[in-house]
Amino acid sequence: MPDSSDPADRAISVVIPTWNEAPWLAVLLDRLRQCPNIAEVVVADHGSVDGTREIAASRGCVVVEGGRPAAGKNAGAKAACGKLLLFVDADVAVTPEVVNEIVAAFANPDCALVHCRLVPATERRFIRLCYRVVHFYALLGAKFRAHQGSAPLICVRREAFFGIDGFDERVAAAEDVDLIRRVRKRCGEVVYLQDTQLLISARRFETESHLMYVVKCVVWAALRAAGLRASIWSYAWTGYSAEIAEHDALIAREPCGRYRSPEWPSNV
Repeated sequence: MPDSSDPADRAISVVIPTWNEAPWLAVLLDRLRQCPNIAEVVVADHGSVDGTREIAASRGCVVVEGGRPAAGKNAGAKAACGKLLLFVDADVAVTPEVVNEIVAAFANPDCALVHCRLVPATERRFIRLCYRVVHFYALLGAKFRAHQGSAPLICVRREAFFGIDGFDERVAAAEDVDLIRRVRKRCGEVVYLQDTQLLISARRFETESHLMYVVKCVVWAALRAAGLRASIWSYAWTGYSAEIAEHDALIAREPCGRYRSPEWPSNV
């Protein structure tokens, strides 16, 4: 690992995989503008038709061809130049405070990858309970040096990422969890920022059966913990309603942990 006392070693390239993410991407890019450590943003787009590419280009992003999440993230990483690669989903509310905490973690030269605690942008108790379970699962993994947990935001050293050939494109779902496991085994320390709360949309819960989505996540976590590539369910990009986008945009403008979720539309 390099000497991370040099600020240049902690310049960040953000990589965002997208497919019809215009409402979420616009909010995310506006937030990223406030983060001084970010050197560039690369959007890996999978054929969006809702203006996603135009939004990215108008805000100075590098736009490359994407694919399924693992392939898109790899394509974005190859086009990026930063010594830290921040992979983030479009529905995550990144703040300068979160980025600062991530950068601070990399001051430790043994740190190879960082991920954060997730907080859903909803008041619905079942969804919030599910994310608390994910948090405790991540804490348990960190305690036994077997890091696990959902990771729609991962920051990893460039040399660690390419040292393990990036995301495994044979993994159709939970490719982020697989990456964390392989980095931990081969590259260095994985840091879970349990006190750094990251606001994320609850849109995945809102577009399918809550129970079915939980079952999928549990199965994927078990498969990745066992080092298996199988996913059981095939991956498909999901379209989200304008009502969910409007709801998330309102919440994403507030500091994490200080928002009150508006009522969800009755048809969502």
